[in-house]
Amino acid sequence: MNAQVKIEKQFKKAVPNGRAQVAHFISVLDILLYACHATQAFTVDDIHQNVSNKSRRTVYLTMISLVAEGLLERVPNSVHYYLPTEFAKDLLNTHGEIVK
Repeated sequence: MNAQVKIEKQFKKAVPNGRAQVAHFISVLDILLYACHATQAFTVDDIHQNVSNKSRRTVYLTMISLVAEGLLERVPNSVHYYLPTEFAKDLLNTHGEIVK
């Protein structure tokens, strides 16, 4: 079993169906907002301490899924630091531009 399938199975166990999905969506959005407004690279611990009241494991799995979706990227030559992608910044319009 490859690593991506294993992570997806763990992620599905961490996020149940129903109302919890709405709460999970809000926590994902909070992580993305933090990431897009961060002035430097951040870690899972930064998100755990400053943004989310979820367990560190849940935050880690969420961030791994955001990396897989192309919204976050790992800092080159680092395992622990993350940055938002330009796609995430454009999606949340953190540049403050009005698009017509």
